[in-house]
Amino acid sequence: MKKETVYTLFSKIPTLETARLTLRGMKVSDAEDMFDYAHRPQVTEYLLWMPHADIAHTKEYLTYIGQRYRTGDFFDWAVVCRENRRMMALFSRFLSENPRGISREMARQVAECGVSRPHAMALLLAEACGVDSEKERDFFEAYFRPAIRECQPADYRQNFYLQRIAFPEARQGAYRFTRLEYAPCELFVAGDLRRDAEGREIAPLGFFYNGFSYPALLSGDRVWMTVTPLEIETMAGPISRARGNVVAFGLGLGYYPLMVAQKAEVSSVTVVERDPDVLSLFEKHLLPQFPQKHKLRLVRDDAFHYARETLPAAHADTAFCDLWHDAADGLPAYLQMKALETGVSGTRFDYWIEPTLLLYLENA
Repeated sequence: MKKETVYTLFSKIPTLETARLTLRGMKVSDAEDMFDYAHRPQVTEYLLWMPHADIAHTKEYLTYIGQRYRTGDFFDWAVVCRENRRMMALFSRFLSENPRGISREMARQVAECGVSRPHAMALLLAEACGVDSEKERDFFEAYFRPAIRECQPADYRQNFYLQRIAFPEARQGAYRFTRLEYAPCELFVAGDLRRDAEGREIAPLGFFYNGFSYPALLSGDRVWMTVTPLEIETMAGPISRARGNVVAFGLGLGYYPLMVAQKAEVSSVTVVERDPDVLSLFEKHLLPQFPQKHKLRLVRDDAFHYARETLPAAHADTAFCDLWHDAADGLPAYLQMKALETGVSGTRFDYWIEPTLLLYLENA
């Protein structure tokens, strides 16, 4: 094949698909995955390039690769596992249509055959999703078994917020406090989407064998905010990193503000919330219960307006953004806030479920 023909073919790099894999051009959104291996000296020991010093280096490299794709003189593909999408579609359908489709009695009967309860739940979930765990053993072992864990109520009842804060049946405008519950063996998302060493994306699902109740803020009949294992697990990292003067975008039930306010390393917590009814409910019923309420300051404002106009001069050490319900509706707000980071110096930004959002972006 002539060199000119190769350049013509690869000036718009083709996407190739097999039953299991997709081969496509590399993107800047692949930076996290590339850096994971490219920064390791043992990986590059016998290659012609040095380990990447930081993820900024990786992003610059992928930007450069994008330019070379456009001129047709770079021919490498990224390899994407297509089974990831199948897993996401199956789990999403089950959780949206029938999250209580597995009963405690069903789990008990399967576990009596000599498997653990999480293994029993994985078998029952596979059956509910139309996956034959014997005929598709590799798929089952790769995606269903690692996804499911049994949550222990004691691990969460000891959480400082859940121990400290009592929720009255209170209402303000369209919003109201209440308590909801996971039924015994009801499956729910219990952590950030993660990628294993083989490139498989694992969606962590949890269940309580005997059920579990949790506080919630409802807007009409819609669940607006909760404090469940998902929030507790996915906010643990941002909470651990909070330092100095903290700005939190989005109030919800005040979980993040309360938890970071307990830290000696945190001097103040400014919470930016635009909804007056959410603020009113919080001030009347939850704020009086906060042991470190002197550290808190509530600001009624749009998060993006505050980030653009006020945050650059606020001398914040940490900013945390939680303006979405899940990854599906969070991407536009996440990208909008990320774009505003460039106008703020000296502030560390954290985002709720950012690892999941980054994987969604990569797969978009």
